[in-house]
Order: sequence, then C-alpha cells, then structure tokens
Amino acid sequence: MIRRYVGLWVARRIPRWLCEGYCDVVDDDSAIDEREGLTLVESGSWAFKPGIVYFRYRLVVDYLLNGKHITIDELIHDPLDFDETLAEIRAGLRKDGSDFLRSMGLSIGLRSPSSAPHDSAPNP
Repeated sequence: MIRRYVGLWVARRIPRWLCEGYCDVVDDDSAIDEREGLTLVESGSWAFKPGIVYFRYRLVVDYLLNGKHITIDELIHDPLDFDETLAEIRAGLRKDGSDFLRSMGLSIGLRSPSSAPHDSAPNP
C-alpha cells in the first residue's frame, strides 16, 4: 500500500512498524482482540502473544496519526522513535485508561466486542 504511494525506493527506507501499522489502521483490524492487546501493552507483558507485534504497530501509528495529528507524509519522511512513542502510550493507558484513548481521538479498544470487525464474520 505505502509502496504504491511513495514508490519502491522511498518505501525501502520506511520502518516496518510504520508500513505494517499504517495498513492495519487503514484496514481497521487487528490480529488480536483490541482490549486484550491494550491490556498487554499497558502491562508490558507481550513477549509470547501471537499478533501482538502487529497490534503494537497499529496502536503506535493510530496514536501518531489520529492522536498527535501527524500526517502519513510527515511520518514517512521523518519517522518518530517507535519505543518512545509506545512508552508515551503505555504511560497514558496506565494513568487514564480508555479516557486517554478518547482524549487522543483513538478508536482502538473503544468498540464493544460485538462490533469489532473480526467478530462480525459468519461462522462456517
């Protein structure tokens, strides 16, 4: 997705967290339950949870785009530090929980479980 937008040469220099996170933000989907992901991020205990890496990427990109109002072009040309940004998010979650998410304009983790996109798919 980003490669088509900026071209192959520029896309090769973009950090993986930004490429993957942006795609998940645009798709509005996560590999794991959003509430579980936020709990793991807040606690810092994500070592062996499948899908948490991409959830963290999505959370950081969502925070930067919608919470900090940084454009995708600004991020592509001058990506911020992933670990520092994740630490900001963790501090906000620990202090204010879902109020922090709402104040930053983030939708991740604020939907009821029944309205999450992956829960609406019919069971085979």
